[in-house]
Amino acid sequence: MCPLCIATAALMVVGTASTGGLATLAMNKLFRAQNAAEKNNSELKSKENRS
Repeated sequence: MCPLCIATAALMVVGTASTGGLATLAMNKLFRAQNAAEKNNSELKSKENRS
């Protein structure tokens, strides 16, 4: 393989890996926000039931 082909292949691998990492971070942030909202809702409901 020529050096240009190797460099292009390496860039493709790195680009895919970084995109996957960014997608993972975005999904973690989304799920954390949803879990926090669900936790707050359940705490509010339990407080209302006690009153």
